[in-house]
Amino acid sequence: RDVSRRVGSLIRQLMSLSHEFDFYVVVSSDWVDAAVECGAHGVHVKEAHRQRIPDIRAMFARKQSTSPPLIGTSAHSTESAVRACRDYSVHYLFVGTCYKTASHPEKEEDELEGPGLPGQVAGLVLSRESRIKTDPVPAIFAIGGINHENCSEPVRLGAHGIAAIRAVMRSPIPSQSAEAFVSRMKDGETFTSYM
Repeated sequence: RDVSRRVGSLIRQLMSLSHEFDFYVVVSSDWVDAAVECGAHGVHVKEAHRQRIPDIRAMFARKQSTSPPLIGTSAHSTESAVRACRDYSVHYLFVGTCYKTASHPEKEEDELEGPGLPGQVAGLVLSRESRIKTDPVPAIFAIGGINHENCSEPVRLGAHGIAAIRAVMRSPIPSQSAEAFVSRMKDGETFTSYM
C-alpha cells in the first residue's frame, strides 16, 4: 500500500512536469490503478498481459476526466507485433530484444531478435500492401541492450526510435545520458520525432 502511494505521488509529479516540458507519462500496467487514478497519459502492457488492454481502456473511460490512454506493448517477433496491432490497436510497440541485456539474461547471443527486427516490423505495419490496417499507425521503438554506441543501428534499419532504460537510469547524470542519445541519433541523421 505504501508503494502504491509512492507510485501515485511520482505519477502526479511527472504529470505536473509533463505540462511544462511536453512529454507523455506512460506507466507500467503493473501500476494501472495508479495510472488511471492519477490521470497518466497511458499504460505499457507486457506482451504476456495484452488480454488486459480492453479492460485498461475501459478503466480510463470510466474516469471521466481523462482522455483515451496511449497504449503500448512489447513484441519479440513479427507475428506478435501483427497481433498487437490488429487485435489491440496499440499506439506504439517496443520491439526487441535487439542486443544482450541484463533485462533478459536468459537470452544467449543467438537467441536475440536483433537490431533489424524493429525495422522489419515498421516496414510491415507501414507498408501499403500490408494486410494489417491499424488505426492508429503505431510507432515502432527498438529495445533491449540499447546504448550510446549501438543506438543508431536499429533506426538505420527502419525503427522509428529507441527505448533505453538502463543506459539512462543507471547513468550518474541521467539527463546528460538522454541528451547524448538524442545527439547521437541526430549526428547519424537517423533521428525520428514520433508521436
